[in-house]
Amino acid sequence: MKKSVLIIGRFQPFHLGHLHIIEKYHKKKFFIKIGIGSSEKSYEKQNPFSEEERENMINFALKEKNIKNYKIYKIPDTSDDKRWIKNIEKIIGEFNVLFTGNSWVERLFKKDNIEIHKFKEKDGRFGGIKARDIRKKWLGLKSRKGLPKAVHKYLRRIYAFERLNEINDSGKKVHYLLSTNNLSISVAESCTGGAISRALISYPGASKFFRLGVVSYSKDSKIKNLKVSKKIINRYGTISKETTDLMAVKIKKLSKSDYSIGITGHADPSDKKQGKIFLSVVNPKNVLTSKKLKISLKDRNKIINSATKKALDLLYEVIKEDLLLK
Repeated sequence: MKKSVLIIGRFQPFHLGHLHIIEKYHKKKFFIKIGIGSSEKSYEKQNPFSEEERENMINFALKEKNIKNYKIYKIPDTSDDKRWIKNIEKIIGEFNVLFTGNSWVERLFKKDNIEIHKFKEKDGRFGGIKARDIRKKWLGLKSRKGLPKAVHKYLRRIYAFERLNEINDSGKKVHYLLSTNNLSISVAESCTGGAISRALISYPGASKFFRLGVVSYSKDSKIKNLKVSKKIINRYGTISKETTDLMAVKIKKLSKSDYSIGITGHADPSDKKQGKIFLSVVNPKNVLTSKKLKISLKDRNKIINSATKKALDLLYEVIKEDLLLK
């Protein structure tokens, strides 16, 4: 019976190190099972590419080398180690050898007495870049260094270089999720004075998802324009979790958007509570996600910029979680 090897990786991206391992087992006449780890993740700093994109990279690279004796499997993350192992057994089936460069994966499979092979890295093997550094450097270099030719060509085709820059920009990554999933957003701001709205509309296509932005700075404007309960404000204050939650709820109702953000806080350097910020995000099911921040900066504009980024990051995490649960 033909031996099989399981090679697990996130392949973000698929590089010459991965190809080297597959070629090695191909020459030894192994059937190669390739498990794409964290298959459900995409468009984030550590996992910029979707499962489909990673599968395409692998297929293009192996076609270039005329390697056909393989099969690709999706391996999603789980919160429990034992469940993750069981999922692999269910998804992959039997295999003779496990290849991994991940110490956590190695530790889990050692308990099951699986034969484990590891990669011994040598300097300069892959175009002068160590395998572990390829993912960190390839986008910054915008070159083929460390990548199979077919993969580099594919990455250019899907504008991968531009994507990594977008992922590191809070406004751009939220823009991407909203626009590609036909979702809308509204914002009720106080301490940030319109900075969140500005960040959301800074890129082309914002009119497709941005419904309404309101700067509700004073107590009266919160009551009159957003219909925030006067009793709540008098009891908890204009800068509080309760008021911020209501701002997010009211702006969503007013604009009929899918998502909304509310924010209040102290940004003035003369304020003893400077840097204390309250964030609220409401999703399409009207579930509230609230967060209290303490931004330890002394400059007003730096506090506003930091609060804006954190608000967009929270919104991004809420939308991403909702999309995964669909």
